[in-house]
Amino acid sequence: MRPGGSVTAVFFDLDNTLVDHSGAERAASILFYEVISERTAASSPEEFAQLWSRVQDRHMDRYVAGEISFQQQRRERIFEVFETKSSDAEADALFGIYLGHYENSWRAYADVLPCLESLRVDHVTVITNGDAAQQRKKLRRTGLADRFAEVITSADFGCSKPDPRIFHSACERASVNPSDAIHIGDSLTVDYEGACAAGLRGVLLVREESAAPADPSITTVRSLHELPSLVDGAKK
Repeated sequence: MRPGGSVTAVFFDLDNTLVDHSGAERAASILFYEVISERTAASSPEEFAQLWSRVQDRHMDRYVAGEISFQQQRRERIFEVFETKSSDAEADALFGIYLGHYENSWRAYADVLPCLESLRVDHVTVITNGDAAQQRKKLRRTGLADRFAEVITSADFGCSKPDPRIFHSACERASVNPSDAIHIGDSLTVDYEGACAAGLRGVLLVREESAAPADPSITTVRSLHELPSLVDGAKK
């Protein structure tokens, strides 16, 4: 993280940074498999969970890129997993089963609240690629909604990370210069590189050691417990 002026704002990614999206997705897909196992070629819950994750990533990327709507990416996941073109109504009903399990599996990471309570900055904001209603619901259900001054979603703003405009908008709303803001997230390209390209100080959250980047110049933390001291050090 490059030197600069005093850090007065910290921006957080949401999924797999504040809330364990991957864990919720995996738990929900296994429960979903118990209901629909006879309708899929997957031979085990583990195989289905891996298939569901790949399909989810592919169609969410299409949604974030603006190619399809949020509702349509849900339907496309069902169509692909079941290898059939069912009606939209049937796809919505099937996805609703998964969605109920997914929402019930949402959990904030254990390091989130201690981190937020220890941060000494003026502004704490969420910047997330995703559907506005779902992302705000996720924060409410995990008890985090009141911890942030603002939640900026790609759906509301009209473009997604790593587009610099969404980072600049967060800075403008917080009345801070980009160089005085830190953005932390789990994606090297979307969060870290996107923030740095926009003039912010990027921090990459690497919860799994195997995912650590080879480049030592990339500012990384293994836990949000490390962030407050990193912010304090940047102020000196």
